Amino acid sequence: MILCGGILEGMLLDALTSDPTRACDKYERLRGKRPPDLPQWNLGDLVDVAKELGILQNATIHLSHALREYRNLIHPGRQVQKGIKISKEQADIAINVVRICLRELATRGR
Repeated sequence: MILCGGILEGMLLDALTSDPTRACDKYERLRGKRPPDLPQWNLGDLVDVAKELGILQNATIHLSHALREYRNLIHPGRQVQKGIKISKEQADIAINVVRICLRELATRGR
């Protein structure tokens, strides 16, 4: 789950760096402040800006935000503190979210 979140982050960062000025403009409109350098954006920022730019479909955006929540489990102890158990089915969903995003990003580049 954590690795899938990292993969998603890398794919979206790559997609947004194809037109960083446009991405930064959307960030500024969404967040109401000047954006940091693109590599400093968190996964939530990347997903939200990708949504605004129409890079991913709405259903994929929702799945990406869900995956972002699981990615946050990388912080020590968070999974234990919250009593979260991850099943094989949830891990399969995470892998499929990455596959869906990859397909949509690849289709966009054509």
